[in-house]
Amino acid sequence: MADMKPHDRFFRKTLGDPRAMRDFVRHFFPEELKERLDLSGLQEVTGTFLDGGMREFFADLVYRVSVEDGEAYITLLFEHKSSPEQRLPLQLYHYLGRVWQKQWESGERNPPVIIPVLFYHSDRSWDPEGYFGEFLGFVPDWAQRFVPDFDYLTVEVELPDEDEKLSPKLVTYLDLVSRSRRRALRQRELEELLKSVMQFLDAGDKEYFQAYVRYIMEVWHLEFVVIKRAASTLPEKGRKTVMTVAEELRKEGWEQGREEGRKEGLKIARRMFLKAGKFKFGSGADLLEQEIERIRDPEVFMELEDELESVKSIEELKDVIRRKVREK
Repeated sequence: MADMKPHDRFFRKTLGDPRAMRDFVRHFFPEELKERLDLSGLQEVTGTFLDGGMREFFADLVYRVSVEDGEAYITLLFEHKSSPEQRLPLQLYHYLGRVWQKQWESGERNPPVIIPVLFYHSDRSWDPEGYFGEFLGFVPDWAQRFVPDFDYLTVEVELPDEDEKLSPKLVTYLDLVSRSRRRALRQRELEELLKSVMQFLDAGDKEYFQAYVRYIMEVWHLEFVVIKRAASTLPEKGRKTVMTVAEELRKEGWEQGREEGRKEGLKIARRMFLKAGKFKFGSGADLLEQEIERIRDPEVFMELEDELESVKSIEELKDVIRRKVREK
């Protein structure tokens, strides 16, 4: 699943943890439903039931749960487009069919009931009522028995009350996804966020800490120099882990640039470096454009990003660029 979107990857890392999922159900599900579920034996069903078309809109997690008279599936679909999808009823109907079809093919002749949950983050409130009717248009009373119908839960990302005791992962996740609606992340805010998730690294959950860092970098498109500066405020273990993730993402970016063509890769590299220069020196970094145009090797920009941290002025940076060009 190397092509997963940032929201999808972080969603799986968080709610793939049974404790976080149990707290999710306790916090968001209606009381009349919660009292029928035995969450002590919550078990994730591996894999995805999404087809290629639905992956554009959703990520999914499926859990098997015991109920008073058997078992059920909780299918949690995270809608990463952040806006109501007009085909939602049809997509859900198709998705439920795929879950039951796969269970039938695996030899399960009495597939369990499914509780579909749509989890989304948006500035717009959704009305869960009437979606299927709106999709089909008017259905006369005599034709109702020919129309499939089902209910589903809608859950919007929201922060819990401070006095509510929830899994640290779930609280961290809800907080960060709520912030992702904003276009900008201030340097001090970034530093505070990274310090707040040191708890996971200190507890030995390096994977979750890395997933958090990767999410921040991908969602806010942070420049290498920005994350490097924030990492310098962390204890050594945190700094090294953050920089490992940043290096991996930077390498992926350069490799993608090569795949898309050397010229396009150079354009991206120039734009990214100029942006990093402006972050440090302000609008005066525009004076670098002429020097940057002389660079013909994307790897030079990787070296320059390391130099950018230590230079004190635009003129000093120009000298560094000229030296690097001569060396190549």
